[in-house]
Amino acid sequence: MIKCLLVGAKAVQVVTTIYKNGPAHIEVMLNQIKNWMKQHHYGKLQDFIGKLSHGHIKDPVKYERCQFMKYFSELVDFS
Repeated sequence: MIKCLLVGAKAVQVVTTIYKNGPAHIEVMLNQIKNWMKQHHYGKLQDFIGKLSHGHIKDPVKYERCQFMKYFSELVDFS
């Protein structure tokens, strides 16, 4: 969920995990987010939503190149 929020999501679908783990898992997820926010010194969701979006990156070409290399390195078997 945090990765989705960091890239700009305003909502995250969690139905599958609630279906598998039960409604009580919502509290677990909220606590995980709260702990992460505390560790990274964020007071509210709005402070970090979209922080890693394409529009906030100083040099998006480097990011795109990195993603390109990561994607294709996983396709190649170097053994």
